Amino acid sequence: MARSASAPEPTNASATRDAAGIDTRAFKDAMGRFATGVTVIAADDGDAAHAMTASSLTSVSLSPPLILFCVGLEARLTPIIRRAGRFAIHILSEDQRALAELCAVGAVEERLAHLTREEGRPPRLERCLARLDCDLYAEHPGGDHAIFVGAVKSLEDATAPPTSQIDQQASSYPLLWWRSAPRGLRELD
Repeated sequence: MARSASAPEPTNASATRDAAGIDTRAFKDAMGRFATGVTVIAADDGDAAHAMTASSLTSVSLSPPLILFCVGLEARLTPIIRRAGRFAIHILSEDQRALAELCAVGAVEERLAHLTREEGRPPRLERCLARLDCDLYAEHPGGDHAIFVGAVKSLEDATAPPTSQIDQQASSYPLLWWRSAPRGLRELD
Protein backbone atom coordinates (compact mmCIF):
# COMPACT_ATOMS: atom_id res chain seq x y z
CA MET A 1 0.00 0.00 0.00
CA ALA A 2 1.41 3.39 -0.97
CA ARG A 3 1.68 6.08 1.68
CA SER A 4 -0.05 9.37 1.11
CA ALA A 5 2.14 12.44 0.65
CA SER A 6 1.09 13.69 4.09
CA ALA A 7 1.80 10.45 5.97
CA PRO A 8 4.72 10.78 8.38
CA GLU A 9 7.95 8.95 7.71
CA PRO A 10 8.65 5.92 9.91
CA THR A 11 10.63 6.91 13.00
CA ASN A 12 13.72 5.33 14.47
CA ALA A 13 12.79 4.20 17.97
CA SER A 14 16.34 4.89 19.20
CA ALA A 15 16.49 8.41 17.75
CA THR A 16 17.24 11.26 20.16
CA ARG A 17 14.54 13.90 20.16
CA ASP A 18 14.50 17.40 21.57
CA ALA A 19 11.67 18.87 23.64
CA ALA A 20 9.73 19.73 20.47
CA GLY A 21 10.02 16.14 19.21
CA ILE A 22 12.61 16.90 16.50
CA ASP A 23 15.02 14.05 15.77
CA THR A 24 18.40 15.64 16.55
CA ARG A 25 20.31 13.44 14.07
CA ALA A 26 17.87 14.33 11.28
CA PHE A 27 18.21 18.02 12.20
CA LYS A 28 22.01 17.79 12.08
CA ASP A 29 21.86 15.97 8.73
CA ALA A 30 19.49 18.59 7.27
CA MET A 31 21.74 21.45 8.39
CA GLY A 32 24.73 19.58 6.91
CA ARG A 33 23.22 20.15 3.49
CA PHE A 34 23.74 23.89 3.92
CA ALA A 35 27.31 24.62 2.83
CA THR A 36 29.16 27.14 4.97
CA GLY A 37 32.68 28.46 5.15
CA VAL A 38 35.18 27.10 7.64
CA THR A 39 36.90 29.33 10.17
CA VAL A 40 39.27 29.01 13.08
CA ILE A 41 38.38 31.21 16.03
CA ALA A 42 41.13 31.97 18.54
CA ALA A 43 41.23 33.80 21.85
CA ASP A 44 43.69 34.35 24.69
CA ASP A 45 42.67 35.70 28.10
CA GLY A 46 46.23 36.02 29.42
CA ASP A 47 46.03 32.74 31.34
CA ALA A 48 44.71 30.42 28.67
CA ALA A 49 44.56 30.42 24.89
CA HIS A 50 42.55 28.23 22.58
CA ALA A 51 41.55 27.86 18.93
CA MET A 52 38.66 25.92 17.48
CA THR A 53 37.10 25.27 14.10
CA ALA A 54 33.69 26.84 13.52
CA SER A 55 31.32 27.06 10.58
CA SER A 56 28.64 29.22 12.14
CA LEU A 57 29.99 32.63 11.08
CA THR A 58 27.49 35.24 9.87
CA SER A 59 27.83 38.94 9.13
CA VAL A 60 25.31 41.00 11.11
CA SER A 61 25.90 44.65 10.27
CA LEU A 62 28.02 46.85 8.01
CA SER A 63 27.78 49.93 10.21
CA PRO A 64 29.18 49.15 12.65
CA PRO A 65 30.81 46.01 11.22
CA LEU A 66 29.48 43.14 13.34
CA ILE A 67 29.72 39.37 12.97
CA LEU A 68 28.32 36.48 14.97
CA PHE A 69 29.23 32.87 15.58
CA CYS A 70 28.09 30.15 17.94
CA VAL A 71 30.15 28.09 20.37
CA GLY A 72 28.94 25.22 22.55
CA LEU A 73 28.45 26.16 26.19
CA GLU A 74 30.77 23.33 27.24
CA ALA A 75 33.50 24.21 24.72
CA ARG A 76 36.90 25.20 26.13
CA LEU A 77 36.82 28.42 24.05
CA THR A 78 33.57 29.79 25.55
CA PRO A 79 34.92 30.99 28.93
CA ILE A 80 38.15 32.22 27.32
CA ILE A 81 36.22 34.52 24.96
CA ARG A 82 34.13 35.77 27.87
CA ARG A 83 37.22 36.61 29.95
CA ALA A 84 39.34 37.97 27.08
CA GLY A 85 36.63 40.12 25.54
CA ARG A 86 38.27 39.74 22.12
CA PHE A 87 39.05 37.08 19.54
CA ALA A 88 40.31 36.54 16.00
CA ILE A 89 38.38 34.85 13.22
CA HIS A 90 40.39 33.23 10.42
CA ILE A 91 38.60 32.29 7.18
CA LEU A 92 40.36 29.21 5.84
CA SER A 93 41.36 28.30 2.30
CA GLU A 94 40.76 24.87 0.82
CA ASP A 95 44.40 23.89 1.33
CA GLN A 96 43.97 24.30 5.10
CA ARG A 97 41.77 21.24 5.61
CA ALA A 98 44.29 19.54 7.92
CA LEU A 99 44.43 22.66 10.09
CA ALA A 100 40.63 22.81 10.26
CA GLU A 101 40.51 19.17 11.35
CA LEU A 102 43.30 19.72 13.90
CA CYS A 103 41.47 22.68 15.44
CA ALA A 104 38.29 20.61 15.60
CA VAL A 105 39.67 17.55 17.40
CA GLY A 106 43.41 17.96 18.04
CA ALA A 107 45.19 18.50 21.33
CA VAL A 108 45.28 22.08 22.60
CA GLU A 109 49.09 22.23 22.36
CA GLU A 110 48.98 21.19 18.69
CA ARG A 111 46.37 23.85 17.93
CA LEU A 112 48.34 26.59 19.69
CA ALA A 113 51.54 25.65 17.82
CA HIS A 114 49.95 27.17 14.68
CA LEU A 115 49.17 30.52 16.32
CA THR A 116 51.26 33.63 16.84
CA ARG A 117 50.62 35.34 20.15
CA GLU A 118 51.31 39.07 20.51
CA GLU A 119 50.64 41.31 23.48
CA GLY A 120 47.38 43.21 23.03
CA ARG A 121 46.06 41.08 20.13
CA PRO A 122 44.12 37.86 19.84
CA PRO A 123 46.16 34.81 18.73
CA ARG A 124 46.65 34.75 14.96
CA LEU A 125 47.15 32.24 12.20
CA GLU A 126 49.66 33.69 9.79
CA ARG A 127 48.01 32.18 6.74
CA CYS A 128 44.32 32.36 5.86
CA LEU A 129 42.00 33.93 3.29
CA ALA A 130 40.94 36.67 5.70
CA ARG A 131 41.38 37.54 9.35
CA LEU A 132 39.07 39.64 11.52
CA ASP A 133 40.22 40.86 14.94
CA CYS A 134 37.13 41.53 17.03
CA ASP A 135 36.04 42.82 20.40
CA LEU A 136 33.19 41.01 22.10
CA TYR A 137 30.14 43.18 21.42
CA ALA A 138 27.38 40.98 22.88
CA GLU A 139 26.57 37.45 23.96
CA HIS A 140 23.14 35.85 23.67
CA PRO A 141 21.79 32.48 24.82
CA GLY A 142 21.18 29.95 22.06
CA GLY A 143 20.08 26.64 23.58
CA ASP A 144 23.21 24.57 24.19
CA HIS A 145 25.37 27.26 22.52
CA ALA A 146 26.45 30.83 23.23
CA ILE A 147 25.88 33.28 20.39
CA PHE A 148 28.82 35.68 20.35
CA VAL A 149 28.58 38.96 18.44
CA GLY A 150 31.89 40.60 17.60
CA ALA A 151 32.69 44.17 16.64
CA VAL A 152 35.33 44.01 13.91
CA LYS A 153 38.31 46.19 14.89
CA SER A 154 40.70 45.24 12.11
CA LEU A 155 40.78 42.94 9.12
CA GLU A 156 43.24 41.55 6.65
CA ASP A 157 42.26 40.05 3.34
CA ALA A 158 44.31 37.77 1.09
CA THR A 159 43.17 39.83 -1.90
CA ALA A 160 44.78 42.93 -0.38
CA PRO A 161 48.00 44.34 -1.88
CA PRO A 162 51.16 42.30 -1.21
CA THR A 163 51.98 44.42 1.84
CA SER A 164 49.34 42.44 3.71
CA GLN A 165 50.78 40.05 6.27
CA ILE A 166 48.52 37.29 5.01
CA ASP A 167 50.36 34.71 2.92
CA GLN A 168 49.76 35.57 -0.73
CA GLN A 169 50.54 31.98 -1.76
CA ALA A 170 47.44 30.56 -0.06
CA SER A 171 44.75 29.07 -2.24
CA SER A 172 42.16 31.68 -3.10
CA TYR A 173 39.37 29.09 -2.87
CA PRO A 174 37.55 28.78 0.47
CA LEU A 175 37.30 25.67 2.57
CA LEU A 176 33.65 24.68 2.97
CA TRP A 177 31.76 22.59 5.51
CA TRP A 178 29.20 20.43 3.73
CA ARG A 179 27.52 17.19 4.76
CA SER A 180 29.49 17.04 8.02
CA ALA A 181 32.93 17.27 6.42
CA PRO A 182 35.39 19.90 5.19
CA ARG A 183 35.54 20.13 1.39
CA GLY A 184 37.22 22.27 -1.20
CA LEU A 185 34.98 24.36 -3.42
CA ARG A 186 36.38 22.64 -6.52
CA GLU A 187 35.35 19.25 -5.07
CA LEU A 188 31.70 20.24 -5.38
CA ASP A 189 31.82 20.58 -9.20
